[in-house]
Amino acid sequence: MNKLLAFALLMTVVLLASGCAYLANNAMQTVTISTTPDQATVRIDNQEYQTPATIKLSRNGKYFVEITKQNYDKQTMNITRKLNSWGWVDIVCTLFLVYPLISLVIDWGTGAWYDLTPSSINIELKAAGATEEFGYNAIGPDNQLYHVALCKAGK
Repeated sequence: MNKLLAFALLMTVVLLASGCAYLANNAMQTVTISTTPDQATVRIDNQEYQTPATIKLSRNGKYFVEITKQNYDKQTMNITRKLNSWGWVDIVCTLFLVYPLISLVIDWGTGAWYDLTPSSINIELKAAGATEEFGYNAIGPDNQLYHVALCKAGK
């Protein structure tokens, strides 16, 4: 009888854990975008925002970001997705038959097993016509690549 009760309890836990990334993360992620100077226009998927902006994006997407401001050069970048730790838990537990396959399907279908990267963007806009005097690439504390540049106004 104890084995049957233990098995029933295990199955209950497994079914309740289905879609755990969705339950833990949700299918949306907040991305913050700021610029210096602020009040730049940000375009993502035909939607416009003004910086500083806090935007909710689907974890299941990949996004092209365009940042513009009058008298400044346009900046573009991509927001991509990477498998988060909940996604790895889903894959490993499904492979070892701890979870039912439905957990994997829910989290993959909703995108909940992804994290968007970068989740925070801070861009210093370059004045139109400015020339770069000195620049270098550096890895920030968030493991993102940054380009640091000293510029002087052109013309």
